[in-house]
Amino acid sequence: MAYQRRADASDVTVVDAPDLLPLLGDRPYLPTAPRNAERLADLLDLSLASEPAAGRVTSQGERQQVPEVPETYVEHEELVLDDEVETDWRVVDGEVHAATFDGLARALAWAAGRWDRRHLIAALLAEPERAGELAAESYFE
Repeated sequence: MAYQRRADASDVTVVDAPDLLPLLGDRPYLPTAPRNAERLADLLDLSLASEPAAGRVTSQGERQQVPEVPETYVEHEELVLDDEVETDWRVVDGEVHAATFDGLARALAWAAGRWDRRHLIAALLAEPERAGELAAESYFE
């Protein structure tokens, strides 16, 4: 079912990164594949979500080890952006910040350029002993 609502074009933004969604609040947006976001925004003369929303991580976290790329992430008890928006994850300049297990999976997938694998990454983080089985199953996607 498609979600539709009328909005003034000056209020609409194009989402160029999924970790910016919490910053949008009730602001209307157009989701698109990140590779198309800038072109769509230019075509429709809209702003990108990353333009008005700084998305600065303003809470303190503790660096933790993760497998492969990236080598570490910053774990937050509560991840706060711009001093007021709480979220589960954010990737800033390649640095992964996460406050929840699911947020870590999403952040790692986004940082690795494999958003489509976020659920697989979550499963691997939860049950690393199932890596072979999960990898084999992924060939059928």
